[in-house]
This record gives sequence, C-alpha cells and structure tokens, in this order.
Amino acid sequence: MKCVNTLFGSVAIGLFTLIMCVMWSHVAVAAFSLPGLPRLPGPGGPSVEGGSSGSRAASGSGGGDINRRNFKQAVTITHPTSNFRYTMPAGWRIVIQDKASDDVANVPARLPVFHKDIETAKARCIFNITVEPMVKSFPRASAVAAGLKKDKERIEIKQVVETKRRDQGDPKKKCHFVGWYTEEAQRPDPTYNRSIFYQGYDQDNVLHVFGATCEDPQFQACRSDFLKIMESIQFCVK
Repeated sequence: MKCVNTLFGSVAIGLFTLIMCVMWSHVAVAAFSLPGLPRLPGPGGPSVEGGSSGSRAASGSGGGDINRRNFKQAVTITHPTSNFRYTMPAGWRIVIQDKASDDVANVPARLPVFHKDIETAKARCIFNITVEPMVKSFPRASAVAAGLKKDKERIEIKQVVETKRRDQGDPKKKCHFVGWYTEEAQRPDPTYNRSIFYQGYDQDNVLHVFGATCEDPQFQACRSDFLKIMESIQFCVK
C-alpha cells in the first residue's frame, strides 16, 4: 500500500491526516486487491443513461470470453443515494464478488469497482468509488485546502504531475461539493500502482473518493480512459 507515501505530515492537520489515510487505505484495498474480496451491494440500484448488452446475471470474471462482459458502449451511471453521476467508457466492466458483468443493474451503490484489461500487456486498469459519511463537525474546507497543498508539494519531489482544486455546485444552494484532483507521476519502481484520484466532500460532509489506478508500465494505456471518467464526474445532478 502506498498510503505512507501520501500522508499529510503536518501536525496542524493531524486529525485530517489520520482520517484521510484510513479512508484512502480503504479505497486502495478495494482498488488494488483481487476482485475475490467480498463487496456488499448498497441499497437500491443506479439509474443509467446509455446501455449495455449484458444479461441480468453477472458471470464469472475468468475465462476466454471476458470481453463479452465489457461495456459495448459508454454508460452514464447516477448514484442511487449520493447526488452525482459518472460515465464509464466502452471496454470496461463491473466486478463484484469475483464476478464480472456488463449490466449496469449490477453496479452496487457501495464501493462500485470497474476493471479494464490491457490485452497486449496482460494487465488491468481499475476504477472505484468510495462514499463515506464523516462527522458533522469535520472541517471539509480545511481538509481540502490541506490535501491540495500537500499534493502541490509532492510536485516538487516528482510524485505528482498535476493537482488542482475542483469544486462543484453552489455553496449558497442545497447541493455543492468541494474537492481536488491529482494525477501521480511516474515512479522508479515499475510495480508502483500509479493513480489519478478526485476526492472531496459534499454539503453533508460525505467523503467521496474516485480512484483510478494501474501499474506504472501500463498506466499510459488507460490514462485516456481515466481522464474521461474523471472529467465525467458531475455533482448536483438530481
């Protein structure tokens, strides 16, 4: 796990450091581990724009017909409980409880995980989402400012290539989101899971972490898709 590499070391934001490390570790476990780990579907199901060609029953993730369970076209998914939506490009699939599916009805509300195989490299790119409520008193504005500051400092030591603030909605209205976006840099260690992530908090102090990762040598093969997914994330859509 690379949580140690991204901890926010300032004593002044120690509480934020602890919480974010725990939350990012939770995401990383889901994103970087094998799909066999149990994942519980959340209540309800997502609403979807676009379509897929899959059957209702998710089928196994192994075997030579895995590409039959990939999305044949891009699908836009609206989260059933949180106020955001995102678009998965063609060629990706849903994975839950070691099963693969191209049917968006199988996208869980809690910790959805998506895979894309890189055929030539026999590698895999992963995208997942964590939605986790924080305590009401959690200082989301300070947390985002501290996270952005730390990632800007990581540019100086060549761990990050780009980071920027990315808020959505209107703080004066019912729905808004404060967050930041970061793309990690190439590392000397080829086994490093290089990532792009977008994370922050909505008006109810609910933490949202969108993580996209792949082993460094294959990262460029999925970078275009990663950017499309991150740009597609829209809050305050309901």
